[in-house]
Amino acid sequence: MAVVKAGSPELLRVSMANDSDSSVYEYVDGEFINLVERQQREAVAAVAAERKRQVYTDPQTGLMWAKNGSIAGKKMKWDDAMSWAKNLHYGGYSDWRVPSKKELELFSRRGGNKPSEWFNTNGFNFVQAYDYLSSTAGVVDMYGGYMDDYNKSFSNFVWPVRGGQ
Repeated sequence: MAVVKAGSPELLRVSMANDSDSSVYEYVDGEFINLVERQQREAVAAVAAERKRQVYTDPQTGLMWAKNGSIAGKKMKWDDAMSWAKNLHYGGYSDWRVPSKKELELFSRRGGNKPSEWFNTNGFNFVQAYDYLSSTAGVVDMYGGYMDDYNKSFSNFVWPVRGGQ
């Protein structure tokens, strides 16, 4: 065992090196803290914080939405959007999909008459004031908040979701 004092009286590093324990501990505020375990907890917390910055879980529906409303960076036709969402890896998740018209409509209603403006000023970013595709024969306009049917050959934005259905 090696003991190293590190500048202040309340911080003491202890390195245990034997067959069963090669950990490094800090003595902080009257207790020993395993540095490896602390770093692992901090890493898990950092990943969780990053996910929180990238995704939003709707407390009413339990659906998780990307906070980036233009994560694809382009408009897509329906077939391309379905494939893109299925293969999306974002925020630590890989089970994304295109939302149904009902899911997208309910989510957009939070923004009132101007959903894109509301989302972009309430923790989301890059939500476009244009139509967004649904998986079920419809689009939701994020400028005025209205719903409409669509032609699958037209290109529109896609806002991925996970959970539900």
